[in-house]
Amino acid sequence: MQFTVTHLTGSRGGAVQVLEGQVITIGRDPSNVLAFDPHRDDKVSGFHANLTVQGGQVVLTDLGSSNGTLVNGQRIHSPVPLVSGANVQFGEGGPIVSIAFSAAAGAVPPAGAAAAAGAAPAAGAAPAAGAVPPAPPPGGAPAGSGGPGVAGEQPAAPTAADAGSSSSPSPPKAPSKLRTCLLPAAAAVLLLGGVLLVSLFLFRGHLPSPIRNGLRRVPLVGPYFKKAEQVQRKVQRTKNTLKRVTPRSGEAETTEGDEGDGTGDGGEGEGE
Repeated sequence: MQFTVTHLTGSRGGAVQVLEGQVITIGRDPSNVLAFDPHRDDKVSGFHANLTVQGGQVVLTDLGSSNGTLVNGQRIHSPVPLVSGANVQFGEGGPIVSIAFSAAAGAVPPAGAAAAAGAAPAAGAAPAAGAVPPAPPPGGAPAGSGGPGVAGEQPAAPTAADAGSSSSPSPPKAPSKLRTCLLPAAAAVLLLGGVLLVSLFLFRGHLPSPIRNGLRRVPLVGPYFKKAEQVQRKVQRTKNTLKRVTPRSGEAETTEGDEGDGTGDGGEGEGE
């Protein structure tokens, strides 16, 4: 595997290194493949981390460093697969490098990769000469559709649950007996109450004084009862006034009779 290491910060900022191998050791110790300055890059441990190639992947492992290892700003706590071009910082506040990698020229791919490459041809590739194309699925349905169209396929019979769900809605329930009895009873009570109030107003003059006084104190009946009594007193006063102003018919007849008698007496005197 070939690694291209670009130093972004640190004592070797701007430098680019090309390294090859299956294991790349990293640290301040000069024996490391990727070695940092032991004096100026003091955030890096002696043996800080390493890069290993495992099954076609590049895995970054922190070797218990003092200040940790960060990949794209996130601190790692266990081996993690590395993406080509990722930014790796060795120690918080330490140097940052960009690591890109690719298979070295002339390298033999792993057996698993070769087997995968020799598998089915890529999508869209033309079939080999003389190859027989696969037969289309029966019934004209596209392959993998799983839909209807298969010859001889019959629709599934409706289940009991389906039959129950498609049944007509139940008729509305009849009103309860209690509601049927309460409505006429309430109407009768209102009617009797109205008749009782009208009777009290019409015959209030014939009621004893205790009953009339009690009706005056009833919140609903009292104001109307008092109003009716006021109207009755006004009517009575009006009648009394009219009686005093208009003379009675009997008195008028008596006055006329007296005047007739006087006239007759005068006539007799004149005759004498």
